[in-house]
Amino acid sequence: MYRVGLRAVVRDTRDQLNEEIVKFRTPAAPHFREGATNERRIVEDRVLIVSCDRYVDDKDDTMWTQIAADIDAHPHSYFGMAHLGDQVYVDAGAASIPIVSVPADMIRSQPQQLRERYERIVDQFRALYRETFGRPAAQRALRVGAHWMIPDDHEVINNFNLERVQAVLSIDNTEFEQEPDLERLHGLALHYRAGFQTFYEYQYQLQHEFPFEKVDFLLEPLDVIVARFPMHFAVEVHNLKLFFMDTRYDRSFFTSQVDFLQLIGDAQMTSLTEHLERWSQQNESAAVVLSSVPLFFHSAFSAAVTYMIEKETYPGLAAQLPGLKRLFYLFLQYSQPIANSTLRLLVGGDVHFLAHSRVCAYSNGNEAASLKASPDRSCFDQLITSGVTKGSTAITDFKLVPFYYLVTRLSPLIHQLLVWIGLASHPWQIEYDKMFLGRNYGVIELSPNGTFQWTESVVAPHEAAYQDGFQ
Repeated sequence: MYRVGLRAVVRDTRDQLNEEIVKFRTPAAPHFREGATNERRIVEDRVLIVSCDRYVDDKDDTMWTQIAADIDAHPHSYFGMAHLGDQVYVDAGAASIPIVSVPADMIRSQPQQLRERYERIVDQFRALYRETFGRPAAQRALRVGAHWMIPDDHEVINNFNLERVQAVLSIDNTEFEQEPDLERLHGLALHYRAGFQTFYEYQYQLQHEFPFEKVDFLLEPLDVIVARFPMHFAVEVHNLKLFFMDTRYDRSFFTSQVDFLQLIGDAQMTSLTEHLERWSQQNESAAVVLSSVPLFFHSAFSAAVTYMIEKETYPGLAAQLPGLKRLFYLFLQYSQPIANSTLRLLVGGDVHFLAHSRVCAYSNGNEAASLKASPDRSCFDQLITSGVTKGSTAITDFKLVPFYYLVTRLSPLIHQLLVWIGLASHPWQIEYDKMFLGRNYGVIELSPNGTFQWTESVVAPHEAAYQDGFQ
């Protein structure tokens, strides 16, 4: 490990240390250009958004090569990159880390052997991080600008959620019996703990220091660790304000029936509300709320189908609608249809395709039985961007394509019908104007005059006719 002291660093320049130890660009200083009229202006702040990097399984660098070229093409405006989960896949194909049962004797009376086994598992997780982050194509991007990361499930295990936590980690408080199923649960518990430790090592430390010498991931309750070191955070890039929501791990440790109805805990909700309120008091603020899973994607029906097949719990599931409505009304409050509205965009990842959508309220969000579309309804935009390698794109999974057609094309029509007959379960309508099934990443920009723009960059899949038919 190298520790480098820097002096007399010039802002907004790219520097290189000897031995190719590290390359970096110090962001934040305004960069001025001379225009044709000799008028000086500050360039825009540009942030890229990625999620779902399955490189350890598919060895695909196509999109990362394009991302690096994008960064090189915008040397003065590029500020950094938001990573919205599944930064590594520890459970993908041949690269999957095996889950090995823990013998009863090791749990009861062999603490040193248990710790040695745990450390070996942690090293397996670290190896996948090194392979994913250390490959040359990714390094070209990771060495430049700021990087902000929130995790999703594949950093630990597929579909990590509240039910899995209750089934696996509750055994920490029960007497161990020599049963194969229970031994496997203890193996899973070690796996979970290693996933959390390496998240804090490789991702969390990009934002905050972590006292590893004071935290024992093998023995301490994970809910206590997550509460002390929450995964949500906020970033300010001049007038561009970013709030990174943790919609995966916060709610995975809920313990009360009241909490089960929510998507995020009280502490995170308070932080989100306070940041949006403070930003709304600042002139020309443009806020973006990012989460590992898209908040407004599934209907109650499609979320139920997903749960039935995958045992995955997505926002939109009937049991979580109260929490989603709570967020919906909060976002509406800061998304009024005026030019300087604070909240400009929601962004989500996870679902392995790209979508532009607009979430609109009916009758100002009132949940009357006779909800009808209002021409002056309030709306906010949402970008779904997920899939920087081919193995994490819907184009490679034929069962996803008809399902996503149902979600994006048929579900909005069905909901509109339910609205008209007074049976709608929620007060919003989702309208899609673009979908893409291949590799993609998102782009957001805020110009000096306050103009906010969002778009995407994609790699056309080889199944071009397939994509065109879906679109």
